[in-house]
Amino acid sequence: MKKELWFDGRGLKGKSVSLILDASNRGYETVIVEPEEIENIKISNRIKKAINIEENKEIEKYKKADIVIVDSIDKYKIAKNIGKEVAYYMRVDDKESMEKAAELDLDINYLIIEFKDTTNIPLELILAKQQKKTIKILKVVTDIPDALVSMGVMEVGATGVVLKTDSIDIISELGVEMKKREEKKVDIVECEIKEIRHLELGERACLDTTAIMEKTEGMIVGCTSNGGLLVCSEVHYLPYMNTRPFRVNAGTVSSYVWGPENIVEYISDLKAGSKVLAVSTNGESRTVNIARVKTEVRPLILIVASYKETEIKVIMQDDWHMRVFNPKGEPVNITDLKPGDKVLGHCSDPGRHVGVKIQEKITEK
Repeated sequence: MKKELWFDGRGLKGKSVSLILDASNRGYETVIVEPEEIENIKISNRIKKAINIEENKEIEKYKKADIVIVDSIDKYKIAKNIGKEVAYYMRVDDKESMEKAAELDLDINYLIIEFKDTTNIPLELILAKQQKKTIKILKVVTDIPDALVSMGVMEVGATGVVLKTDSIDIISELGVEMKKREEKKVDIVECEIKEIRHLELGERACLDTTAIMEKTEGMIVGCTSNGGLLVCSEVHYLPYMNTRPFRVNAGTVSSYVWGPENIVEYISDLKAGSKVLAVSTNGESRTVNIARVKTEVRPLILIVASYKETEIKVIMQDDWHMRVFNPKGEPVNITDLKPGDKVLGHCSDPGRHVGVKIQEKITEK
């Protein structure tokens, strides 16, 4: 789910206009402005303007706003009558105010919450209570770490954040970071198996992540920058051991594994804290962190596949519990593969230098 970024441009004196303009160019969807400034701030129509109503009589006056922020039932009733999106602001200072926010049941679009304390436990409780409703919950934040954590608590996190700062660096850096974190599609293609060859012993690595993967997720692993196969996570049933849904038994230590921003990494370079992509059979991807890389000597198997004119190779542990996906998105034991079978993979233009795509003629075999 795409997260929403709001910027609160009120109370910044001479800086407000320039910071609001900067936020509007950094991917922020909504800016909160002073009522008297709403007509003077010229920004793209794709950016919503929100105003906070200080007095009931102001609501009718400022119909040029896209979103009206209210903090009382009386103001809420008036705002609903003028047909604007409504955001209800609440401050949580203690258990009583937290419970009021958790139990709020109004026909509103947004619930903006400002917390007294830095802990996210009150936010988690509010999200849990409000999860069956359609209200979008935004947390007021002042820095990037708080913003990122708030949008990830309880797995789904807050719908977004309202950033309050006079730092152009924080405004810019949060916009950049959120753009990196947006879910991106990976082009998943149907590849044909050309060759299966059993190899000698060698070092292969299991990639243990900080995430629980879905049954449709795995990682793109390959011997070359041409691409790789979508290798299943260990979330599927195994008769002789427990599942390890956080793990992908990826391949040899010299293999590439695909990461965010079209970066590939050698498995040997990965360590706790490294970032890789968990990719689903329909191409949806998310960034996950490595918690541990476990390298052991195992018998190996070479799988050669092709997509159109592109050859893809991957070397994995030679065991039946190693799996890739067939075109239906079902796991297939690699020891059952034979020439002519179809599996899911990803093709990429060859040419990498320290994992970064470069325009250079490179031959990999």
